Amino acid sequence: MPNACPISGNLIDESIARVVAIQVSVVAFFIILFSSSVLLVALLLLDFLLRYFRVNRFAPTHQIAKAVAERFSLKKDMRDESPKRFALALGLGICFVMLLCVILKYTILTKLLGSTLLACALLEALFGFCVGCRMYRYIKRFT
Repeated sequence: MPNACPISGNLIDESIARVVAIQVSVVAFFIILFSSSVLLVALLLLDFLLRYFRVNRFAPTHQIAKAVAERFSLKKDMRDESPKRFALALGLGICFVMLLCVILKYTILTKLLGSTLLACALLEALFGFCVGCRMYRYIKRFT
């Protein structure tokens, strides 16, 4: 995805975001597989919450992604933060609704939401295509 004009002025490392997306993909896969696992969904929701409220030092996916980026000397690819924050908020919302669905035993809806999260995370991880970022840019363009 090409660099956009900064909107927030804050930058994030796209390489770290993609490694986080790999981890989210793995967890989403296991949520689909074990759709009654409140623990998996709650842990993913907690991770999204920590990253959303910028407490990355406690977010396991962020810490692992930083270590992987450092270990494998991934090239920094700094991008504007705003579209990624929007995508993060969408992921947080999906995780919250998924937790409610697991608690209420709405298995099919849990699997559908998990599949949506998995698809979006895989697009980000494998191709650098951020669905939430595209939505953000589309919304900004027409508002």
